[in-house]
Amino acid sequence: MAKARGRRRREDERDKRVRGRYVGHPRAFGFLLLEGGGADLFVPPKHEGDAIDGDTVLAERRGGSKAKVTEIVARGRSRLSGTYIGRGAFLPDAHRVPKILSVEGKARKGDKVLVEVRPDALRIRRVLGRAGDPAVEDAAVLAELEISPQFPKPALAQAAKLGEPGPADFRGRLDLRDTKTVVTIDPVSSRDYDDAVSLERRGKGWLLGVHIADVSHYVHQGSALDKEAHKRGTSVYLPTRVIPMLPEKLSNDLCSLREGVDRLAMSVLIHYDAKGKLLETTFARSVIRSDRRLSYERASRVMDKTVKEKGGVGELLLNMARLAKILKRGRPSLDVPREEIELVFNGQGDVVDIRPTSQDAAHGVIEEFMLAANREVARLLLRQGRPALFRHHPEPADMSGVWDALKQLGVASGKERSLPRAVGRAVAAGYGPAVSGAMLRCMPPARYTTQDATHFNLGFEAYTHFTSPIRRYADLSVHRILHGMLDRRRGTLKVGPLGDRVPAAAQDEALETLGEHVTDRAADADRAESRIRRRRVLEFLLRLGNVPTEGQVTLVVDRGLLVDLPEYGTSGLLPVDILPGGPFQLEDGVMQGKDRKFRLGETLDVCIHRIDPVSGKLDLELAPKF
Repeated sequence: MAKARGRRRREDERDKRVRGRYVGHPRAFGFLLLEGGGADLFVPPKHEGDAIDGDTVLAERRGGSKAKVTEIVARGRSRLSGTYIGRGAFLPDAHRVPKILSVEGKARKGDKVLVEVRPDALRIRRVLGRAGDPAVEDAAVLAELEISPQFPKPALAQAAKLGEPGPADFRGRLDLRDTKTVVTIDPVSSRDYDDAVSLERRGKGWLLGVHIADVSHYVHQGSALDKEAHKRGTSVYLPTRVIPMLPEKLSNDLCSLREGVDRLAMSVLIHYDAKGKLLETTFARSVIRSDRRLSYERASRVMDKTVKEKGGVGELLLNMARLAKILKRGRPSLDVPREEIELVFNGQGDVVDIRPTSQDAAHGVIEEFMLAANREVARLLLRQGRPALFRHHPEPADMSGVWDALKQLGVASGKERSLPRAVGRAVAAGYGPAVSGAMLRCMPPARYTTQDATHFNLGFEAYTHFTSPIRRYADLSVHRILHGMLDRRRGTLKVGPLGDRVPAAAQDEALETLGEHVTDRAADADRAESRIRRRRVLEFLLRLGNVPTEGQVTLVVDRGLLVDLPEYGTSGLLPVDILPGGPFQLEDGVMQGKDRKFRLGETLDVCIHRIDPVSGKLDLELAPKF
């Protein structure tokens, strides 16, 4: 009997041991995401041991839904940036690592440092400068995420040798220089014009041309340029500058579809009938010459008939707006428009103003045409059975959180079945931030993979990234595959509609590994952009002082209200312990107090309670009433 009890005790202890990935939280607790699935376990403060966000760990279950980390199996991060605070102590910048860590190496108190994360210790790898300097803070984010503003000499040397395309490069290409009116539409400040558009009427139908710079003509697989582009994976767009995937000789010159200059392109010519039904698609290597470079603002004014544009370009823009409207009506996507902002800087790199930027008509038109081209390339790859990287967005396992939010907002009933329609009603009622937040919390991230071509959010049965090879390596890989298909045809490739039966994606191990890499690099770029932008916005708010602003409640939880601040393009927490009218209790998504209640989608006047630009923390309070 004693042996049986001992065996059961050992089995119980074994059952309590779990393995997973530790995810830190800014408020010092964390969660354990179990390998093999299952409900996440809560890791209370000081129960994570030496683990930091991203580590693979072993842990013991405590009380069913809790866990205590007992061992670090593998580090999830190789680098951390932060501030050296003296005596071997280091405060990381990463908001998911909210604790002081011991570090080896030399630095001065107040230095911003880059730390190497080793299995058994942390060591200072480089002193970046003094903490608090905007340029140093930006450099710290980039260094932590291994994003380099400088190109290696071999890549620059190869780029420098590339020359303007000539007759030999044009041979075998579809010559569209004199047969179509081609325009580029980009931001005023843009220097790289990697996509151009043409459109003409074919009877009562349309022939849309999407022409993308032929980067693969210059960047050959295995070359110095290719190796560096692969390493970077993507361009990074920061508030004050762009860190390109390719040197400027390519991104701003040879692969920029400049007005009046002959350029090599990959063209997708899509023939629609009058109602936007696909009839035929032609794929071709081409040579084009842009007839006109337009800004979004100028093109939008022509499209909405505020100003007139003479000649063929004016008629082209009006037709573009008509076709885009038809195409958008035919795809039931879950896109939620969001207010965009522009940061205005002074000569010292400080934000001096934040201005709203409207999503004008031309933005929507160009987006619609790029989506169409990406979709048609994906359909071609599936039809031909070619392994390729698709941009896959999985269908969420559970959308109940979105439906709950829509019901709380009063825009959906229990009988509602169409999510796009319900989301559209929420946006029309002014609840865009609240419903967008609910959707982001429910939806898994999109990724690059050979295994699945579907895109849930867009409602597409096949989708890839083809339209930005200057700034995304995934697109460059797709261009190379398309080149190979055209090589065998020795000309253009024409196909009809895919039909109802969508072929399964062909898989490839090497491409799948590439997909994982470019997915990770895209995530790193997003983190760099969001961290730097948020810090710059919070620095501006700190200088601005306690000026009230209007916000919308996008999440109601035990610890308070998450409030979206559209005027500043950011969000903050309104802690429950400083809300007037308490004590409060969370009931069915409503923060219910003695004197008042707060609910999802509510508009509040708030001001700053506490702010830390480096960590990205912003706590709010209700603005006083005057």
